[in-house]
Amino acid sequence: MTGPGPQDRSERLYQLMASSQWDTFVGKTTRDIADLLGRPDRVMTLRRDGVTWMRIIYVCDRLPAGVTAEERDAFTKGWRFSPSLLFRDGVVVPEEQFDQEVPAPGRTAAQAPELAFQEGGAFP
Repeated sequence: MTGPGPQDRSERLYQLMASSQWDTFVGKTTRDIADLLGRPDRVMTLRRDGVTWMRIIYVCDRLPAGVTAEERDAFTKGWRFSPSLLFRDGVVVPEEQFDQEVPAPGRTAAQAPELAFQEGGAFP
C-alpha cells in the first residue's frame, strides 16, 4: 500500500478487517505483508523458547467511511482504528496460536516481563 494517502490507507485496512480477507493473511510472510499493506506504524517483538513472535500494528489517524456510530463516537474520544497481525517466526498466524503456545497470566496475576512484547523489531 505504498502511495495512497492516510484516508486511502484507513479505508483499505477497514475494508479488509470488515471482510473475511483479513483471515487470508494467515500463512503470509513479513515480506508478503509489507508488499500488500506497507510499513506498519508499530512493531513489537517477543522471543520465547526459540520462537520470535512479532506483532505489527497499523494506526489509522483518519476515520474510515462506513464506521458504526459507536466507532465514530469512540474516535472523537481518542480511539484509533488499529488493526494488527501476529507473526510466528516471520509467518502470520492466528491469535489463538499465540494463546496456545505462550502461557497467559492468571486472572489476577501480573504478566511476567519475559512474556511481554517489546517495542521494536525488524520488519520485514
